[in-house]
Amino acid sequence: MPSFLHEAIVEILRANPALVIQLLPQPKRSLLPPFDTIVPDSSDLGAALAPELSADCLLRVEREGQTVFV
Repeated sequence: MPSFLHEAIVEILRANPALVIQLLPQPKRSLLPPFDTIVPDSSDLGAALAPELSADCLLRVEREGQTVFV
């Protein structure tokens, strides 16, 4: 069972997805493609993964309305 801290971090990232960029070290930020927005998306990955391997939070990085990174 996820801890309270784990669930709090997930909720914070869902509410403020751009925060993930600020949390990345500077060298890692440069690896992202150019983008103009980050939006939370459904973390339902279907039946492809076992439930214990499901995503808690999925963020979609977009540029001009097109997904460039997930």
